[in-house]
Parts: sequence; structure tokens; C-alpha cells
Amino acid sequence: MRLLDEGAAGKGLLKGPSQLSVNFKAAKRTFFLNFSRLPYLCRFIFSIMKNLLTLILMFAIVGTACKKEDQNEQAEIDDAIIKEYLANNNITATEHESGLYYVIKKEGTGGHPNLTHTVVVDYKGYLLDGTVFDESANAVELSLEKMITGFQIGLNLLKPGGSGTFYIPSMLAYGDIQHGDIPPNSILIFEVELVEYF
Repeated sequence: MRLLDEGAAGKGLLKGPSQLSVNFKAAKRTFFLNFSRLPYLCRFIFSIMKNLLTLILMFAIVGTACKKEDQNEQAEIDDAIIKEYLANNNITATEHESGLYYVIKKEGTGGHPNLTHTVVVDYKGYLLDGTVFDESANAVELSLEKMITGFQIGLNLLKPGGSGTFYIPSMLAYGDIQHGDIPPNSILIFEVELVEYF
């Protein structure tokens, strides 16, 4: 392999890196690479990468916007269904700013648990049609931060010794994902007694 300065008429002078040429002789074939075009190639590749990244970003933004729109639509559907259920069953519930509806049956005493707490609860979870999907036989300890958002919000409304019922829209539960026996976009009802927290 020889580094040549073709314009220096054999004087052996090397120019800057962008003007270097490489002459390969192998198996009686000569391959000539001209590095003077390397900056153009780099700019071309960079331009392609930039356009590709822009395209990926646009798809991500559009996808996020569509998902948010779907979630807003589902939230409106859930709200209408919960209101209808409450009216049909003569239940007076309070609406939380999150979209959850709740009924406090017993106030309890002391403070309210937050996400850093472990709660000891007795609970029953069921669908609007009455299908029970989960129930504690006795009081159980649960890490509140690992629970669905609606359960976290509801428990935060209770004090030890208190109990209530939470009507949780699907977006605060499992959303559009099938979870065990719970179908996608299911509104969940939880009857909960908060025994204690620590």
C-alpha cells in the first residue's frame, strides 16, 4: 500500500487528510480509493440519518397524539357508564378530579396513606355486571405503589378503620389491556376497608 500525492509529480509530498489517495495492489487488481470525497459522503450519510430520525420522531408524536385522543374518548365513555350505573343503582357518589367516583361508608381516624406506605386492607373487586375478579379472605398487606392508579387514589381517601367503595374508570385501572379475567377497558368496583398502614 502506498500513500501518493498525485499532483506532486512523484516528489513524495503528502497533502491534508481529505486529499489523500490510497492505491491497493492485490491479486493483480488495482483498487484506487480517493479520500478527497470523504467529506461529501459523510455529509450525505448525515443528511439521510437526520431525515430518518425526523421521520421516526414524527411517527412517535403522531402515535402519542392518537393514543391520548383514544384515552380521552375512553375516559368520556367510562364516565357516562359509571354515571348510568350509579343512577340505576340509586348510589350517590363523589367524583374525584381524576375521574374516579367514590363513596366513603366509614370515616376512620388518623392520617391518609400515600404511595410510600404499605396498607393492610380487606377488599373485594368486581366488574359492573357483578363478576368478582379478586377478593381477600382476610386482611392483606399491599405495597400501595404497586397497585393500579385508581386503587392508590381511593386508598388515599381513607383513614385507618375507614371503608369505602371506589368506581374506577378503565384508564385508572388496566386500560385497554386484558388482565386475567378482566376484559380490556373495564370499569372496576372495589369495596375496601383500610385496617392500617405503615
